[in-house]
Amino acid sequence: MSKHYFLKNAVVLLLTVITLLTSCQILTAQAARFQEEYDTALGLFNKGQNDKAIASFQAILDKSRNHSLADNCQYWIGECYYGKAQYHKAIVEFEKVFTYTVSNKKDDAQLKLGLCYLRLEDKENAKREFTRLLSRYPKSEFVNLARRLLKDL
Repeated sequence: MSKHYFLKNAVVLLLTVITLLTSCQILTAQAARFQEEYDTALGLFNKGQNDKAIASFQAILDKSRNHSLADNCQYWIGECYYGKAQYHKAIVEFEKVFTYTVSNKKDDAQLKLGLCYLRLEDKENAKREFTRLLSRYPKSEFVNLARRLLKDL
């Protein structure tokens, strides 16, 4: 092999490594920005600024529905509507949580669906949702609450 061939391959390899490192830096910066925007939106929710929080969470989702916090954004949109006593809208938003293959908010959303139906005085659907929580998420922290709510229905 010639010295020229070796140098050419070394340059190609070096450029590939630089490109990969740059890509990793960009992805890390994007993830940090996503987290920062998520924290800001959650802060708005915690301050009771539900309309601003909804807009912020939706803006985050519009940028990326594949981020690991996307399901949480979707869940918090449901919580915002629940906090505004817009239970029909909350139901629609909580149901979207189940479209995520991986989510740590599915049992939370399941409980909230039941609570939305309770607020709407729809006991049959509330029972269905609480029963679903018990069967789908038997290790959920909300199991005892769901059992108590079912008992009262």
